[in-house]
Amino acid sequence: EIKNLGPTINSEYPDYVPAISADETQLIFTSRRENSTGGETTLTGGYYEDIYISHKDRDGNWTKPEHLPEPINTESHDAAVAMSPDGNSIFIYKSGDRDLYECDLEGDSWSEPKSLGDNINGRKTWEPSCTITADEKSIFFVSDRDGGYGGFDIYFSRRQMDGSWGPAKNMGPEINTKFDDDGPFIH
Repeated sequence: EIKNLGPTINSEYPDYVPAISADETQLIFTSRRENSTGGETTLTGGYYEDIYISHKDRDGNWTKPEHLPEPINTESHDAAVAMSPDGNSIFIYKSGDRDLYECDLEGDSWSEPKSLGDNINGRKTWEPSCTITADEKSIFFVSDRDGGYGGFDIYFSRRQMDGSWGPAKNMGPEINTKFDDDGPFIH
């Protein structure tokens, strides 16, 4: 059964790329609402992307979405792409460098975005989306780096002992095509 989350979550503006914690109590998503950081609009008149979070209350209802503060949301496009299963990390895309970042929950607030590193984010490449395994030891991400099978391919990397991400490996022709492969999700 498909249920619209209603006006508490949805706005008159584009709301998309929802990610939910494994216990289904936290929801992050991207929106182009009028109260975006900086209030800027694109050439087509749409507001810039920002990231929002909502929590499920004791009655099972979603709370009014909170606009995440700077430095997560900036005056450029910032998009939510994934959440760790425990809800303690969110993965975001920043259009300034077209890279992926991680923010960790520290008490009641989110940390400053940290780059996923050079093995994930390339110098002249675009990494728009990712997903992380339940044990948080492997990440699957999308990149348009050289050597792929199409425009965008899905890659994976394993977390190293020091917490950094190891060398990226293309998922191969069984997964990737000559077209754009994007939006991986693992559950």
